[in-house]
This record gives sequence, structure tokens and C-alpha cells, in this order.
Amino acid sequence: GRILKNAEGSADSYALSETADGIDDFISHNWSTARSIKFRVLALHANSHRAYTVALLIGIACLVVSFFIDLRVMTSRGLEKELAYICPFCVFIGGPAYGLVAICGHELKCFNFRPWSSRRIFLDKACIHQTDPDLKRRGIEKLGAFLDKSHHLVVICTDEYFQKLWTVYEFATLFALKSNRIKILPIFLPSLAALIVISDFCWFLLSRLLSSVMERQAVPNPTFVVDVAKGLLWSGVQCVYLRRWAKEQARMQKALRCFQIRHALCLKEADRAFVHDNILFLMQKSGLVNGRDLNKALDLFDECVRREGPSILSASVGNIGLTYGFLIRSLVMNQLDSLDWLISELTGEADAMQIVMLAGWKIIYVFAITPLIYASICFLSKKMLHLQGCSEVVFLLVMSVTMFSAFSVHQQVTVLFEGVVVMGQQHSLMTVFLAFVGIVSLALTWAAFVSEVVAPAGTIQIDALGRAHFGADESLESDRKHEG
Repeated sequence: GRILKNAEGSADSYALSETADGIDDFISHNWSTARSIKFRVLALHANSHRAYTVALLIGIACLVVSFFIDLRVMTSRGLEKELAYICPFCVFIGGPAYGLVAICGHELKCFNFRPWSSRRIFLDKACIHQTDPDLKRRGIEKLGAFLDKSHHLVVICTDEYFQKLWTVYEFATLFALKSNRIKILPIFLPSLAALIVISDFCWFLLSRLLSSVMERQAVPNPTFVVDVAKGLLWSGVQCVYLRRWAKEQARMQKALRCFQIRHALCLKEADRAFVHDNILFLMQKSGLVNGRDLNKALDLFDECVRREGPSILSASVGNIGLTYGFLIRSLVMNQLDSLDWLISELTGEADAMQIVMLAGWKIIYVFAITPLIYASICFLSKKMLHLQGCSEVVFLLVMSVTMFSAFSVHQQVTVLFEGVVVMGQQHSLMTVFLAFVGIVSLALTWAAFVSEVVAPAGTIQIDALGRAHFGADESLESDRKHEG
């Protein structure tokens, strides 16, 4: 991630790029954003599927190994001895593996094959020559060609993104060309993903430590105390993250609704005239402006960004601010302990019906109920943006307790399933209950996540002549793409 440190380029940074027919991701960002933040966001974007697959394969491998090798050891519990697992292997191995691949997956040679091979990305510092004035000018003039040849515009989204001239120009140009190709990556996503994914691993270590300390101090029911403290803290931190993201979304929506290109921030004022000229051309080729009426072109550009920008932002980040895919990947990784549970059940004497019923409940919980909990927290966070000070603290406390209570209900229902199935009673009733909960929760999940906002087609429509002006139909040796 050293290349993300600052905007100062050289011949060496330009040498990292190469000529290509297309670009997978056009990276749009502000150089004022910290290098570490941008690296984490891009690493999660590039490596999340690799990390997800590796962690699942490890979990499945532990499951297969358990059929051939007894991984249990004899442990003492008071005066009694029993066979037990020294640790939840899927969590203990899969969690750290996910984190390692999520951070370093792009550097591992074992992933250098499709569809996991390196993606071709555009990064201005590497793809536009920074020391040769002529090459730099030509690269900047063909910025529209880079955007047109890009499959996606990947936005590293911060508070100031929609206040900067260049980034808003890139954003607006791409949604004029292909509005459904914009991916907005909030800078808080890596932290939230890490919190959800590796929490089981961290809590396992912490719970073992705290439980042993409490047992020595003769604290009654130490496991219960640790679980409650763990649940409240975990829920509280997540509610704080989701609250901050709700505020950031509101600020971005406001910046888009009040956008004025003339007031956008620009590090080099000499660039402002160039961007304005390109906006004028956009409006001319879309048929919205005749002649060289620059003021009218800028006003129409402002109107377009204000009207369509908020919808595109909502379409990219989802109805509630989190996409269903992101949540499911994180939650499945958080449920690696379910594979450990399955190992213990299959190597024990569990009833087949018990395993089927509990597995069905866990699937409904991960794919429908838990996403609805997050959707509710995000929805309420947006609706209560006016709260400040003590009122906001009380709101976060209530949301944390509510989230913890919802997860506790899941635990109690799981215990209920175990009791009913083990006793062999009312199987049909529990099956109907499971089906009812599954259908209702999946329908609500569809309403909250799957029926996402559709990005508008765009008021600015660029014809073939316009694309040719931007250089999209030309093959220039200076049009280079960095291979990340």
C-alpha cells in the first residue's frame, strides 16, 4: 500500500502500469485520506471473496478430518472426566485465516488464477505520468476514456469525497456513461467486517481467560457473566459503528443535494478550467446545451448531480446502508462455530432429527433473522439522527440492549429446539413453527435488502461522438492501467 501514501508520482510509479484493453476498477479517492484507511478498504474489496472461500474450506476440512481422527481429549470437570474438544477448531483456525487472506490475499501467488488473479485497476498516480508534462496532459485529457473503459468506479467514500472537484467529476462522468457500475466503499466497512468475522475467535480466547479467573475467585456462574458482558460490549460497538455510518450517509446525501461545482475544492486552481471545459462538452453532446454557454452547462451539471447523485448513492450502499451480500459473507464467517457444533454433534450420539431441526434454525437465523436485526438498527439510526448528547447516548444504550436481547432470544429458541427434539415431542409443531418463521423472515429480508433502489439511467447521455472525443475509441500508448 505504499503507493497510496501521497500523490507525488515518478517514473517508477508510472512503470507499474501497462497498456490494456479494459479496466476492472477505476479507483476514485482523495489523496487527503490516510493511506492505511485506503489500503484496508481496497484490501477488503479485492480479497473478501478469497478470504471467505479459504475460511469455509478450512471449516469443511476440519469437519471431514473429524470423521477420521478423534480430535477430542480427556478433560476433567470437577470429579468427572469426559471427552471434549480443546478448542473450536473451525473458529480457531478459520477466523485468523480469513483475516490473513483479507489483508494479504492479493500478494499470495496461489490465487494468481482466474477469477482470483490480479484485477486491472486505474490509479491516477500510476496510470498518468506525473513528471512528463506532455504525457500528463494527454493522460488527463483522456480521463473520460479511462472511465468509459472501466467496468466499475470504486469510490473510497469519505466525508469530503463529494466536496472535491476531481472526485465529483469522476463520479458524475461515470454515472452519465453507466450509472449501475458505481461501487461505493465506506471507510468503516473493514472495521465492521473484522468485528463481525473474528469476534468469535477473540471472544473464545477472552472467555477462557475470564472464566478461569472467575472460577478461581469463586464467582457464581462465571460463563453466564462472561457471555452477558461479551454480548453487551459486542452489540454496543456495532451500534456505534452503524450510528456513525448513518450520520456519514446523511452528510453525503446533503453534500450531493446542495452540490455546486463552482464551490468544489480543488488543490490546483489551474485544473478547474479543464474540468469545466469537459463538463461543457458533456452537456453539449447530451443535447442539453447549445454553443459555449459555460454557466448554463455548470448549472445543469449541478442539477444533474443533485437530482441523480443521492439515488445512485442509495443504490450502491443499499436501502439501509449495508448490502445483503456484505452482511451474509460476514455473518457466515461469524458462524464458523456452527461447524464446530456440527462436528461435536456428528461425533457424539445426537439424534438425526435434532441435527436437522437445529441446522435449519441456524440457517434461518444467519440468512434472514440476523440481517433483519441489522436492518432495524440501521433504519432506526437514520430516523433518529436528530438526537444529540445524552439523548444519543441513551438511544445507543437502548439499541445495544435490544440487539443483545434479540441475539439472546436466538439462544433461548435454540435451547427450546434441543429440548423438544431430544424428548421426541411435537416434531410436527416445531416444523410448522420453523417454516413459518423462515417464510416471514425471508419475506421481510427481501423487502429490506433485495428490493434495492434502482440507479437512474442518467439525464446526461453521451453519444458515440462524445465517447470518441473522450478517447474511448482510440488506442493510445499513454492510456495505461495499473495491474493491482
